[in-house]
Amino acid sequence: MTRGVLRSAIDPENTKPIILRVSGGTSIIGKDLSNEGITTSMEEAIRLNVAAVGISIFVGSEFERDSLLNLSKLVDEGEKYGIPVMAVTLLAKSSRKGMPDTWG
Repeated sequence: MTRGVLRSAIDPENTKPIILRVSGGTSIIGKDLSNEGITTSMEEAIRLNVAAVGISIFVGSEFERDSLLNLSKLVDEGEKYGIPVMAVTLLAKSSRKGMPDTWG
C-alpha cells in the first residue's frame, strides 16, 4: 500500500507486516504508466514501521532502464537499514509474445 493509505486507513496498532509501495508517477490519464520514480524515502518507511518496501519495474517498456535503476537505488538504501525490497514486475505487451493478454 502507499503511505497515504497506510496513514489514513490502517490502525496504528496493527501488528501485521506491511509492504509499503514507494514508487509512483503518472495517473491513468498520463501517456505512459511505466514512467515512475521513487516517491517515498527509506527514512519515511522506517518511521511508518513497515516490514518491507515495494517498487514497480517495467520490463520491455520505454522506461525499463529507469525502473531498474530505481530498483537498484532502493535496494542500496534498503541494505543500509536492513529493509527488504520487493520488485513488482510488469511486462510490456511487446515482451509477452505467446503469453495471454491477462498476464503481466
